[in-house]
Amino acid sequence: MQAGLDASGEFWPPVLKPHLAPGETITILYRPEHIGVAQGVGGLAGRIETTTFLGPVVRLTIKLASGRIVIVDRPSHEAGHLWARGMTVSLKPDAQRAVIIAGENLP
Repeated sequence: MQAGLDASGEFWPPVLKPHLAPGETITILYRPEHIGVAQGVGGLAGRIETTTFLGPVVRLTIKLASGRIVIVDRPSHEAGHLWARGMTVSLKPDAQRAVIIAGENLP
């Protein structure tokens, strides 16, 4: 069994800290540059809503099946010619870089 967060049927793979108990309420944060994007399957399925060139990065706004919007930044040399609005993609969050906040009293 793989550890992670099941949110609206989406599995987000953090590296869980040993002090967290099964079923404990947590929030997981990923920076936009720590989420990979690929064509095909193997991660969280979504559709590119917008692409924005920001110099060294291209910002992708991706809508998941649940309706959740995820912002992803990819290097311009990688992303500029690969990604287009309406394209179906797979998100691959970097579990090693997930920030985990435990507790129910979150903002």
